[in-house]
Amino acid sequence: MRILDIHEFRECDRHGCGYFGAPRGNHKHEGVDLVANPGDYVYSPFSGTITKHGYCYGDTTKYRYIEITGSKEIVRILYAELDDAFDIGDKIPQGQFVGIAQDIAARYPGITPHVHVEKYKVSDTYRKNPIDPTEDLKKKELEV
Repeated sequence: MRILDIHEFRECDRHGCGYFGAPRGNHKHEGVDLVANPGDYVYSPFSGTITKHGYCYGDTTKYRYIEITGSKEIVRILYAELDDAFDIGDKIPQGQFVGIAQDIAARYPGITPHVHVEKYKVSDTYRKNPIDPTEDLKKKELEV
């Protein structure tokens, strides 16, 4: 599953760790963080449809996420701005450039810049049961 040109997993920093299931106060990290500099290209991990371009936080419209729905899975890529060439409902092929990474370090000084990747089954309508995408992200070199 390719999201970025280079998949480097975010290690621990003063804001926590980037691995799936890492402690986050009273809950667990529901995705995996990939190191990404602001402006890095973000790609569709599989063929599918852009189903959402939402806001990551309730207190600002600065940080966005892109949701792509495939035949079996849904992936959300947080801290990524959808490129103007695309809109919700657009069908895209695997590997298609879809947007750019945002600067999450501006909100959390000292954090390693990254995009956050969540994965769900299509049947998980309310996104309550995240699936660990780590192994899929490790396989990205096979799909380029």
